[in-house]
Amino acid sequence: MTKEETFKLYNGDVILNFDPTKHIYTAKVKEAEPKIAYGTTSITGVINKPVLVNWAVKLTKEKTKSEAKRLGWTEFCKQLDEVLMTAGREHFAVSKQAREDGTAIHKVPEDILAGKELDVGAIERTEVKLGALAFLHFQSKYKLEPISLERKVFSIKYGYAGTVDYYGLLNGKLTVLDWKSSKAIYEDYPLQVAGYANALVEEGFKVEQTAVVRLGKDGVLEVRIDKDWKKNLPAFLGAREIYEYQMNMKGDNFDKRSSTKIIKK
Repeated sequence: MTKEETFKLYNGDVILNFDPTKHIYTAKVKEAEPKIAYGTTSITGVINKPVLVNWAVKLTKEKTKSEAKRLGWTEFCKQLDEVLMTAGREHFAVSKQAREDGTAIHKVPEDILAGKELDVGAIERTEVKLGALAFLHFQSKYKLEPISLERKVFSIKYGYAGTVDYYGLLNGKLTVLDWKSSKAIYEDYPLQVAGYANALVEEGFKVEQTAVVRLGKDGVLEVRIDKDWKKNLPAFLGAREIYEYQMNMKGDNFDKRSSTKIIKK
């Protein structure tokens, strides 16, 4: 079992605990009682991504067609309920592999910037190798001078926390940067890094710009830099309000369920 991690922020005034198994942050500010801190990625997760819904539907259709071809029409009809159930879960299986590939790609810049050597030829998964090559291409185009990698942050004012992939100089500008391995730079990514940047500024750090860098599993490098990153902050804080509302509703519904008594006649 992975142990809970503890971090001291704001010169020790904030103790931030992170449970990597449950992915839950808990923050203690000075003498106050510890409180749950909303995760930045959870907050931006409330933003709808229609492209992912279309992707899941596409996988379901493809799996259903392949099963019809494999089984033959008669057997396919007999097993229709089971086939549809399996096809409906296809995107979970694909997502699991995509997450594993994404984690491996994410580790490439972290390791290289920490001074470790990378043997691209030794990488077995094609998607991971292509993502690694995309980073090497990025590194050849931009000058990186890291100050901190994988740094935990917390906003005292708004009560959220997260992990900053990269904070440091990017072509001479103090930058909060997030590595992505998705198929595109989605709308919520600039909001996510704006949240990170705001938390760092609260703590006294200077942020001149934010960046989202996509190291695609297809080998494509995509870079978005926001010099006026504060323009994205209101949308992030709006997403935070929606997320808090959802959490409160879930808590209320749980309390109602636990207090409801069923009377049998």
